[in-house]
Amino acid sequence: MLDINMWTFSGRLTKDATAKTIGNNGTTLVTCTVANNTGFGDNKTCTFITVNIWGKMGQNLLPYLVKGKAVAVSGSAKLNKWLGQDGLQHTDLLVDTKDIVLLSDSTKINYDETQPVTNTGHENETAIF
Repeated sequence: MLDINMWTFSGRLTKDATAKTIGNNGTTLVTCTVANNTGFGDNKTCTFITVNIWGKMGQNLLPYLVKGKAVAVSGSAKLNKWLGQDGLQHTDLLVDTKDIVLLSDSTKINYDETQPVTNTGHENETAIF
């Protein structure tokens, strides 16, 4: 049986992405770290996820992957383990990206006031804010 390994999450880049060339064929690997916040109050936590973006997708996105940029990422996840210089075992959560979306930094919703609003079927419902 083939297991499904697809993660989707969002967050902000902790620093500018970096690029390097891998292997004899010159494949580009762009790497960045995304901070993903969950919970609130005393239960708020932040998970730092290393994101790999391979090939042309990484090359094309590199100029836009800057510190603080909000992104949504989908891809396969794995734990990356290594022995540090301190002699301790370290673990990283790493995602090989299949899709990435650059999210707007603005909460403003832009719409064209000259265009008619389509019928959503929810005209008689009351919104509570």
